[in-house]
Parts: sequence; C-alpha cells; structure tokens
Amino acid sequence: MGGGGGGAQKGARWPTARAHAESSRTVLLSTMQLTTLLATTSAAAAASATTTAPACGAPPSPLNASSPNALIIGDSISMGYGVNPTDTGFGYGLRVAALLGGPYARTFSFNSSIPAGAIATVQHAGGMGSNGGASANGAACVERWLDGLRWDVVTVNFGLHDADPGCDAATYSTNLKTVLSAARKAAGRVVFVTTTPFVAYNSYSMPCVLKLNVAARAVVASLNAEAAAGAGAALASTSTKNMTIEIADLYAAVESYCGAGYSKAAACPIQLAGNLHFR
Repeated sequence: MGGGGGGAQKGARWPTARAHAESSRTVLLSTMQLTTLLATTSAAAAASATTTAPACGAPPSPLNASSPNALIIGDSISMGYGVNPTDTGFGYGLRVAALLGGPYARTFSFNSSIPAGAIATVQHAGGMGSNGGASANGAACVERWLDGLRWDVVTVNFGLHDADPGCDAATYSTNLKTVLSAARKAAGRVVFVTTTPFVAYNSYSMPCVLKLNVAARAVVASLNAEAAAGAGAALASTSTKNMTIEIADLYAAVESYCGAGYSKAAACPIQLAGNLHFR
C-alpha cells in the first residue's frame, strides 16, 4: 500500500512538474518576444525621432541687460557663418552683429573700435553658424529659439529652402505665419527679410522665390490687418508698434546693387560664383 501510494504520488507529481516546465518555457518565450518587440519599437521610435526631430540648434544665451537684444531667425542667408576673424561669411548675421557692436564686433576690422554691446547684442537662432533651414523647421523651432525671453527686435528670413520646383506657397505661408506670430508676441519689433535672388544653384527655383516673396508679403499684410482690427487676445496688451510687422526688402537691395535679373554674364560681385550665398 505504502509503495503503491508512493508510486501514485510520483505519478501525480510528474504531470504537474512537466506542466510547470512547459508554463515556464512559455513565459520565457513570451518575455523574450516582448523584450524583442519593445526593443524593436524603441529602436524604431529612436530612428524616427532622429529623422523627424527639428534641427533647432542651441537655445539663446541670456539677454544682455546693458543693451537692446536682437534675434536673427532664418536660413544660411541670415546665419552668422564662422565666428573667427579669418572666416568669411555666407550670411548677414555676423555683419549685423559687427555693425551693432556685439558680440562679434571684432570679427570685422572695420568695426574693431566699437565695444561689444555698444548699440545692441545680436544672436542668431540656434547659435551663430546655425542654419534654420526651411520654413517648416522654423515653425517647429521658433518657440525654442525665442526661449520665453523678451527681445527688442526679431528678424525673420525663410524662403530659399522652400524654393523647390514644386513651390508649395500655401504651406510656406502657414509656416511663416506661425513663426511671425510667435515672434510678434516675444519682441518689441519684428521685421521680415525677403528672400534674395540668385543666378542658378542646384534645384533651387528663382520663379518660386518670387512667388514666396509675394506670399510672405500677403502673410505680413494679413497679420498686420488682424492686429489693426484688434484680433487676438494674445496681442490685446501689446503696443501698436509691436503689432506691426515690418519688411526689409533684401531682394530689392541685392537687385539695386547687382542689377535686375543679373546673370552669369553679369554676375553679382557681392555673391559667390555659382552660388546663392554672399561674400
């Protein structure tokens, strides 16, 4: 009886142990599958974040309490390319900073006598040398660039990276409105800088530049009309001067110097050969 009972017990335990082993194996396989799935999902998410995250660059430095503060927002036409005295620039950022006396006044010898911050302290969105890219990137990054600070002047220049053969002026207008609206809330004065002309460069389209400049003027006019009518609670407490967005027609300035419709045969002396950037 005792031996039979022991045999019965052993026989009863075996299915339980086997079931436990099978259950453990199932749990292990499920855990491995889940881990693999999570790892794959995390990798995909990381890859997506890497490819879709806006290229905003660095946040601005603290404002200079001793001088007015200006922020330049835009692509390579505006960026302060090179911060060393031996560098030559693609954009007007460093030259504006030099003319106003800071913080890169000594980059250019003609301005070496002006102390830093004498007229204004100038920064570029994302840092001097940071390319803001297309208007979509501007719309995604503008709040980071403004950084919740109160600027005296903000200038905005987008267009060349949107000037492809497809020329989506509607999307450009939407993005530009986002950037200008945010800038107007953060600054005492906002200036839009028109997109500059060029002879030919890669797939960039000059007909599209003309179209985008027209679209930009329409966006500025629309925002100014809204402001004049008192539209938008966010603007209700700001001054009329703040509400009005100005336009600096850099396109016209280049043409006035280089000639309207200049070509390779009569290249613009201030523009790099076979390029859309300036000397």
